[in-house]
Amino acid sequence: GNKAGIAGGAIYQDVDTRFFISNSALISENESVDGGAVYIAGGTANVAGGTIFENSASSCGGALYVSGEVTMTVGSIAQNSATSNGGAIYVTDGTFIMSGGSIGMNTATNGAAAYVTGNGASMSITGAELRTNTATNDGGAVYVSGGSLTLNNATLENNTATSNGGAAYVSGGSITMTGGSMSSNKAVNGGGAYVSGTDSIQGNFMMNSGIAEKNTATNGGAVYVTGGNFNMISGSMLNN
Repeated sequence: GNKAGIAGGAIYQDVDTRFFISNSALISENESVDGGAVYIAGGTANVAGGTIFENSASSCGGALYVSGEVTMTVGSIAQNSATSNGGAIYVTDGTFIMSGGSIGMNTATNGAAAYVTGNGASMSITGAELRTNTATNDGGAVYVSGGSLTLNNATLENNTATSNGGAAYVSGGSITMTGGSMSSNKAVNGGGAYVSGTDSIQGNFMMNSGIAEKNTATNGGAVYVTGGNFNMISGSMLNN
């Protein structure tokens, strides 16, 4: 594979530029400090199929580091790792929109599938699968410390956090879940989701619909709330 000393093990995308990944394209076994495979500094990227596999970051974004705009339609992001945050994807003041596809078997300290931070950051996942990701601290699948994450008919399944939030952890900004499922995820606190906050910064989790089932934890099999806000409008919690 390829190696970059600072950013973008395979590809570094500068501002006001575009690039495309499609069909049978493979980006694999690259490494960097941030953005093990691709670092998007401010341009626009389109991922339509293809595989981003076994890349690593010694800091954040094992596969993708996003400060620009990314649209992903199907495709697979698998078995990537980050020493710090965002085993697969790290979004900071950027935008990531995903329709279909999968993010699986990635590892990080926090947010093994995705880490979202910064007031201007946003991530939208529709009809995709986030499975079997592992965080050695918090957020087995996703971690949001700022900005917003929207889950529409997404599947978060068999993810694990050693500490908090087997599927999802939110400490600032918001997660909105509409349809889909959080199932068979594991953590010490909040087998499905962990919602935290302070007097000045609060995490918010809105469950409009969907199902949380078969999640396991020492405390809060489905959801653990401490200092943040959890609102359940509809949906169900079963067999946690």
